[in-house]
Order: sequence, then structure tokens, then C-alpha cells
Amino acid sequence: MSGESAAKLAACHRAINIFLGIEKMPMLNQSGICRDLEAFRNNVTI
Repeated sequence: MSGESAAKLAACHRAINIFLGIEKMPMLNQSGICRDLEAFRNNVTI
């Protein structure tokens, strides 16, 4: 994984934690959510 991708993923994890008000989530679950959000964002113009 490139540094840029890792940084984006980490930022996504922080955003999810803030949004859900959760300090710690299993990394696997976060990564799955991030992939889903990324796919959604790529398919939908906000």
C-alpha cells in the first residue's frame, strides 16, 4: 500500500470514529467500511 493510500485510509478511519463516536473499531471492519464508502463516492457525485 502506498503512503498516500495508507494516509487516506487512516483519515477515513478517523472520520468513521468521529462520525460514530467510537474510539476503537476493529481495523478489518473499518477497512471494509472505507472500501464501501470509497466505492460509493466513486459512483455518486455529491
